[in-house]
Amino acid sequence: FTRSIPKLGKESTRTATQFLTGHCELNYHINKFKPTTVPKICPHCLMEEETMNHFIGQCPKWSYLQGGYFDSFYLSVTDIVDKFSLPRIIGFIQATKRFTKCKENKI
Repeated sequence: FTRSIPKLGKESTRTATQFLTGHCELNYHINKFKPTTVPKICPHCLMEEETMNHFIGQCPKWSYLQGGYFDSFYLSVTDIVDKFSLPRIIGFIQATKRFTKCKENKI
C-alpha cells in the first residue's frame, strides 16, 4: 500500500499523508485544536462526527463519489484500504476537495 507513495506527486503525497495520519481538515481533527469553535460533527450531513471513517466511507454527502470510486455507497476505512489502491483513495479525496483548506491554512 505505501509502496506507491514515492511515485506520487507533491499534492498526492500531501493528501496521502493526511489520509494516513488523520491530520487534515476534517472537523474531528480540527476540534482538537479549536474545541469551542469547531464541533466534531460532520458539516455536510450533521449526523455523525466527521472522522476519517465517516468521510471516506459513510457520509451521504459523498455517496455518489463513493459509489464511483469504491463500487459501494457505505464502507469502512478498513474495507476501502483492503480493497483499493492508495492512488484511487487519493483520487476520491481530491475529487471531494475536502482537504483543500489544509493547504490554505497550512495545517
